[in-house]
Amino acid sequence: MMALPTDCALHHFPFSHYNEKVRWALDVKQAPHRRVPYRPGWHIPLLRWLSGQTQVPVMEVDGALILGSADIIDWIERTWPEPALYPSDPQARELALAHQRWADEAIGPHLRRALYWEILPDTAYMAASFSYGLGAPLRTVYRVQFPVFRWFMRRYMNIYDAPAERSREHLARALDELVERLDGRPYLVEDRFTIADLAVVAMLGPVTDLAGYVDWVQPRSPTAQTWFSRWEGHPAIPWLQRVWTEHRRQVS
Repeated sequence: MMALPTDCALHHFPFSHYNEKVRWALDVKQAPHRRVPYRPGWHIPLLRWLSGQTQVPVMEVDGALILGSADIIDWIERTWPEPALYPSDPQARELALAHQRWADEAIGPHLRRALYWEILPDTAYMAASFSYGLGAPLRTVYRVQFPVFRWFMRRYMNIYDAPAERSREHLARALDELVERLDGRPYLVEDRFTIADLAVVAMLGPVTDLAGYVDWVQPRSPTAQTWFSRWEGHPAIPWLQRVWTEHRRQVS
């Protein structure tokens, strides 16, 4: 077991599936840590100063930095081995990590693009969601600045009509593939909850209304309702909801 850190800080977006993956792993392990939230747009100079780049999550461990959700979770698993998220059997472990890579690479970017294409046009709702928890003056400033942030988001994540349509199609295929990978089993690897299930549910969580996943501002905007309605009735949805309820809600 690695020496436990004396100071562990997660720099994160509250409204992000890659960041939720790390938060979930930390909560499973009951790992002592601080959380430092950032707001899209405002995060750029702060993260550049901290890490020389602009993406979260970033884990700060006694002054050292770990970048990216997969590397952070690998460090979490080595630092707090129990309860284990990685299978002990080498073949099962590699399969679980392959599921995580599939979620990170083949699901995460496409879901993000498709979701934001759907909801970004609603300035008031998006600004309220991204500035959730701030005081009224800062929320007002964020709403005024949000059109600029939206322009950068569209350019950075290629959030335009044709790419978004391709990403929606890709996401629909990924949901179908998840059903095939499960093949009627309760978990993706072995007969228990592993990093495979955590990663896939974290990446796909925003397709359904998982209680507590993110702080969706109420009442939901028509754009958010349209997004959820796209995926209602897909056979993968009950599995996502069950794993979330059984393995996330109990550690939140």
